[in-house]
Amino acid sequence: QLREAARLGDQTAQAGGARRWWPLRFGRLNPEQQVRYLYFQMLDQAADHALPRQESETPAAYAPRLSQELGAAQEDEAAIRTLTEAFVEVRYAGGGVQREQVSWLAQVWERLRSVFSSQRR
Repeated sequence: QLREAARLGDQTAQAGGARRWWPLRFGRLNPEQQVRYLYFQMLDQAADHALPRQESETPAAYAPRLSQELGAAQEDEAAIRTLTEAFVEVRYAGGGVQREQVSWLAQVWERLRSVFSSQRR
């Protein structure tokens, strides 16, 4: 469901409605769902740029490959790693996350979104 929500968000953004959609939907999710949403946004953008995560590939193995294939700068590589680590903590370790952390992760995602936007598809 979160991956579908992420795709809907992308479609809405492409139609020019990102500012209205993001706060309405994103804000209704709990912090753990928000982390998953942000990670799925990264996966979807990567797939749109022909850099999908393979089914058998763990998030920890995918992050460095994505950074390398994207040609990410050091700060962008750190952003990919940070978002991945937060996702792994929430998804696999069952850890919680504070809203302040999610706010920071959303800023990290905005940085990555600009990196993807600057790349050709």
